[in-house]
Amino acid sequence: MICFGGFVLFCALSCYSTLAFEVPFTLLRPARTAGTNYVGIPMRTRFLVLILMPLRCAAAALSKTSELLVAVTLFVCAPPLFAQGGPPMVVDDPDTPGDGRWEINSAYTDRRTKQARFRSFPHVDVNYGLGDHIQLKYETGWVFANVPDAVGVRSGLDNSLLGVKWRFLDQDNTGFNMSVYPQLQVENSTGSVARGIADPGPNLFLPFEVSRDFRRFKLVGEVGYHFQRKDENEWVFGILGGLPVSEDLELLSEVRSTGHKFLNHSDVLFNIGLRKGLGSHCKLLAAVGRGLTNGPDRTSFIAYLGIQLMLGKEKR
Repeated sequence: MICFGGFVLFCALSCYSTLAFEVPFTLLRPARTAGTNYVGIPMRTRFLVLILMPLRCAAAALSKTSELLVAVTLFVCAPPLFAQGGPPMVVDDPDTPGDGRWEINSAYTDRRTKQARFRSFPHVDVNYGLGDHIQLKYETGWVFANVPDAVGVRSGLDNSLLGVKWRFLDQDNTGFNMSVYPQLQVENSTGSVARGIADPGPNLFLPFEVSRDFRRFKLVGEVGYHFQRKDENEWVFGILGGLPVSEDLELLSEVRSTGHKFLNHSDVLFNIGLRKGLGSHCKLLAAVGRGLTNGPDRTSFIAYLGIQLMLGKEKR
């Protein structure tokens, strides 16, 4: 029912925007083409134009948020949710590997815009549980970049990403889980930044994650602020969920927004993925998504394919 309502609302807004933009000019087009001053246009037509013209401003405002509305509608239409964040998804969650546990992800990643393409292989993400509430992280990869003003493909070592996640609230005590996950991106001394295949550092991402279990499903949300050395700082907002198909297979979906203003003029991404158990210590990770906004630097396509190894003591 919510899904149907969201779809109807989106269709109504789309029709409204079309009417407000196109009808006034359609009505006036004969007179404008003839070069007249609209004297020959009937009074009722001119009255209708006077009503519709002011609505163009409202339609313009609605059109700026249509992509985010599409993303929310798609997410609401997804099946009941039950999952954790992290690879292969972009949105993270408050969960940690557990005391003495290793979580090692090795993958191929692909991200495209209209102007560039960045692939990483192998892309390595190593996590270690320091107690039950702290996670240590190291991530990097070997990047293959197609960038503007470059001949062929450039490759090199990506920046290093260092992170510490601290889950300071547990659902057993407070009704929900919550964590803070500062992540510092630093340059490696390999010349990748000078060749345009890695971002100048240091860059700091400061997100908060929250999740709550509702019997058969779980909701995950993330909000953070990205301090960047070269580009303007950005707000990040994401919501994630999924569906357990069987004991060793879960399907995932997420919506993530990144922009200089919170939920405004954002790079909106819709992503779907899966985790498939291949044994007690190994999982197949896969995800594919696309951007819902237009622009030369906006995400148009994203993909992840990898293996997750879980080593160490069994998580309690």
